[in-house]
Amino acid sequence: MIVTLKGTRWTLLIALLFGMNPKPATGGGLVDEPQGAKVVCYPLAFTYSTIDSASFSPDSRFLAVGTSDAETRSKISIWDLEAKKWTQEKAAYRKTFPSYIENTQGVKALFLNYTFDGRWLVLFQGGALRILDAASLVEQSYIELNLPLLDLDRHERTTVWDMEVSPMENKAALLIGGSPTETSGLLRVYDLVTKRMTFEWKFKDEVNAGSISFSPDGKKIAVATHERFGHSRGKGNPDVVILDLDLESVKLWLDTGGDTTIHTVFAGDNELVTVSLWNVWHLNRGAIKFWDVNTGKMTRMISDAPFGIHAQVEISRDGTILFGYTGKQKNVHHATATVNQRFRLWELPSGKMLAESSDILPLSAMSDPPEFRFSPDGKTVFAFWLASGQEAHTGRYAAQVCEVALPGAHADLPNPNKTK
Repeated sequence: MIVTLKGTRWTLLIALLFGMNPKPATGGGLVDEPQGAKVVCYPLAFTYSTIDSASFSPDSRFLAVGTSDAETRSKISIWDLEAKKWTQEKAAYRKTFPSYIENTQGVKALFLNYTFDGRWLVLFQGGALRILDAASLVEQSYIELNLPLLDLDRHERTTVWDMEVSPMENKAALLIGGSPTETSGLLRVYDLVTKRMTFEWKFKDEVNAGSISFSPDGKKIAVATHERFGHSRGKGNPDVVILDLDLESVKLWLDTGGDTTIHTVFAGDNELVTVSLWNVWHLNRGAIKFWDVNTGKMTRMISDAPFGIHAQVEISRDGTILFGYTGKQKNVHHATATVNQRFRLWELPSGKMLAESSDILPLSAMSDPPEFRFSPDGKTVFAFWLASGQEAHTGRYAAQVCEVALPGAHADLPNPNKTK
């Protein structure tokens, strides 16, 4: 039963009687009810294909999707979000793969990214960075990475864990694992015009995988590892490192708490947002945390008790809308099972919840948690599943495009990248 009483004193009294924490006036505490926004989703079917990557154009008009099938054929398709139709499709295959891996992974079009001006699409495929014209999907150039992708016994050695393009320049950053040894890795930044590597950072700690994000001014990169860095770097276990590209040095080692951070995004040039991975032993944890990158101090958090926010966090280009995954999981035989798949949007900086989706797909259709892409204008969410398994090859697999109608003043937020 929910009792609603008017007046601040009644609110505080009820909170004290029932042991609840009143929401801080500055926002960022436990979230409240959605502010009247609506989320409507529709499917994008990819018969007999699996989605490998996706990216929104800077003006939020187009969605680029990379797919592959059981016969290792890959394709890039462009979906027009306004017209709701495919405007371009092209086989994503180069005539030669200098570092070709003899399995499906080698030909997949991975880590699709639009450049900051929307002119190019950048992807990783067959050991190279490919640069395509965004409108025609014709290859303009490529950068051979010269990575030792295979050992002599033909087993995979080097893996590209993540790739992001700069929000300000024609540069791309790659996080590479297994080079030069199995337990070390590299972060490299390439100039897409000159094809030269402009920055390289090496780490030697044992890590499984990781993700990267650029600051809005393109001068900093945050690297989050799925496993903690070693104990030798002072107190605690830092799981995020922030690199200063201008100074070519480490700016900050950050320990984000009990559950390892899996994803980060900058809310500003000097503010980092982190979210944790689901932990089998701590299923009730999970909050979006805000950090001052100059001091390493947490400044606030947005939580969602008791199940938590986890897996992925995103922010609109203008910094006003925050995305977080709130799908529930439960402990089953020392592993996790999905209960539902949902996301929420919050207003920044107030921390008020703007919208909550319903279940994205029935669990009978897809039980694995999805990956998401959040449009720069904060109005569209694309959900897709990497581990689609049998469903992809029976023709029943569909990704979801979710359109968010934000209420009031939020309905027509300006798009800083859209020309008149």
